[in-house]
Amino acid sequence: MAILLIKDSDAVHADPVKDLRGCYKRGDVVQVFEDGTQCVIPPAPPFYIVELTGLSKLQAEKYVQSDVDRTDPENPITLRRRRFGLVIADIPLAVRQDLQTNRYIKRPWSQVRAFVKDKITGLGE
Repeated sequence: MAILLIKDSDAVHADPVKDLRGCYKRGDVVQVFEDGTQCVIPPAPPFYIVELTGLSKLQAEKYVQSDVDRTDPENPITLRRRRFGLVIADIPLAVRQDLQTNRYIKRPWSQVRAFVKDKITGLGE
């Protein structure tokens, strides 16, 4: 099982490049924890905790990767803070309300994976 710390609101910066490269957006996975990690439930705003059964920490590490331009391998450039995000608005209403009320949900990965999107392609997992 993986435990995800998710940002529940957009951080913003006046500079649009810094905003895209350095600010967490709503639904971004901030950090991934191993099953059994002690977490404060409910977490304080602006965060949610999502426990996912059927997804290991190693598999979930993919969702904390930035979108990076590696055209110049010696000088990679971060284009976007996170490549993947949980599209909270797409989650079924009952689950979304539970998440917003309790700031925590525990679900099977099979029920959540459809709501994780690649921000570049717009495709789901």
